[in-house]
Parts: sequence; C-alpha cells; structure tokens
Amino acid sequence: RSPRAVTRGDRAGYAAPAWTPDGSALIATRRNGFLVNESELWMYPVDGGAGVKLTVPGRLAHGPAFGSDERLLYFAAIPGPTTAPGSSPPPGIIQHQLFMLDRTTGRVSQRSGHVGGAIRPTLSRDGRWLAYVGGNGESGTAIILRDLASGDERVLAEGALWATSGRTSDYMPGSAFTPDGRALVTSLDGKLWSVDVSTGR
Repeated sequence: RSPRAVTRGDRAGYAAPAWTPDGSALIATRRNGFLVNESELWMYPVDGGAGVKLTVPGRLAHGPAFGSDERLLYFAAIPGPTTAPGSSPPPGIIQHQLFMLDRTTGRVSQRSGHVGGAIRPTLSRDGRWLAYVGGNGESGTAIILRDLASGDERVLAEGALWATSGRTSDYMPGSAFTPDGRALVTSLDGKLWSVDVSTGR
C-alpha cells in the first residue's frame, strides 16, 4: 500500500509520532511554523481528519508515550510559562518535566520533579517501568529508570544521548522496552544497545 499523508498541508512541522494503543490514530508533536516556543500534541486518525489538539499551547509539549493503560498519555513539557526565545538551561539541566494526560477526564498532572529535568518518557507494557532522559549534572544526560509501584529511581545508562537539535521539537532518540520488560533498547554513543533493566548491563 502506498504511503499517504495523515496530516493536512499547512506551515506546521511534526515530530516524534506515536501510535495510540488501538492503532486507530497517531499522536505527534506539532510545531506551528518556526516558532521556537510553541509546540503541542495533536492526535490524527489514520483514516484522515483535521486532528484534535491534546495539550495547552505554550508548554513545549513533546515525546508522547503510552504504557499499559491507554487512557494515560505521558509527555514532556516545560512547567509554567516558557522561557524566552534563544535562552538555554545551564549545562546538565533540562527545562522540561514529565506530565500525564488522562484522555478520559482531560486532566493533566505533573509526574516528575527530577532536578536535572526529564524528557522522552518510555513505559513498559506491563506497567512496571518508566524510563526517561534526565539531566545528570556534570556528566550531561542519563537514562533514568523509575519503578512505578515504589517510585524508586536510579540511573540505568549514561553516554552520548543528545541526538537532534531543538528545532525538531524533540531532543532525544526514542527508546523501547522489550515485550517482557526486562531490557530497554536505546541509542547510546551512536549505536543501538539493549540495556538489562535489573543490572544495567
């Protein structure tokens, strides 16, 4: 079957699409033209349509991800007002934190408070693990692993994670847990790695 456009032509740019769990739609970061401080999450049915906006403007939302519950959509955004155009955080600090949207109630809640910030959430299918990229002080960035039952967090992997420019509206390559949740497949130092969740090996 030939590829076809899901979004309609305009001046918007799109990044980091993710399937809804039932496969009926795609959720992507939509940036209006080249406005650095405007990006939102939109959902587009695969059968076509105008799309539905999921997040409020001005929070630089990106990196949509689902876990075991299709009601709950995780993403990264800057809490509160966005920073001035062209500004950047100190080394090792990411301005974003993780948020969760309940697609049934429309409620959005903040789900991280990592000192170095948090972006690119990835959840395991069994609902046990949340992995995200966080600032790690002098060493730059790291993949942080959270046990969703206990709330405990630890560094799972470190390396050269930064892969794309901010102009894409998403700043890190995607990761994915293996179906059994025992490993995280991710990009480190320009290569693909499978990182054991229990040992970090």
